[in-house]
Amino acid sequence: MKKILACTAIALSVSVCTSTLKDINGGLSTINNGLSTVNSGRYSKSIPQQSNNALITSSQQVSLQSNLKQKTLDKNIDSAIIEASPVIADFITINSCITGYDGSQLNRYAAPGKLYPNNNYNGAPIPQMRYHNKTSCATVLRVQGWKMPARNALQFEVSYISDTSGEVVKGSYEVVKQPNGEWLFTR
Repeated sequence: MKKILACTAIALSVSVCTSTLKDINGGLSTINNGLSTVNSGRYSKSIPQQSNNALITSSQQVSLQSNLKQKTLDKNIDSAIIEASPVIADFITINSCITGYDGSQLNRYAAPGKLYPNNNYNGAPIPQMRYHNKTSCATVLRVQGWKMPARNALQFEVSYISDTSGEVVKGSYEVVKQPNGEWLFTR
């Protein structure tokens, strides 16, 4: 009889512990989902965040993506844009959030022979915006002026705007399709 009571007591305690653990896990899951929703609405998930960079908002990401989906009058350019868009989007996202003069984080998108310096990089828009709030990224106002000087090269211009001050900075870029099919920046 004592063995039956002991086994029953153990079974009840395991059942209670399991139920309690399920409740705790459910509560933690709810908290995690809430935090995930907050983060996905505010910060980029696809681009690694550098400690010295501003944080990009989801509306700034949407602005960039919609600009890259604009059609031109040339089907060859449109096709090349679609192919190069992932690299262009990542590059522009990082560039629009650089608060200082270290462009070395852009080197992962640089073509052979191109080097973005870790000091004195003057291609990021934020350092050129005197009144911009440096804790936020510059917004892509427009991606325009698409040209295809060769079948494997795209040139374009990006206009960045400060949501804080309204200042606008432009940058000119070129991506070239490498022999392995990857599009990389030459300027």
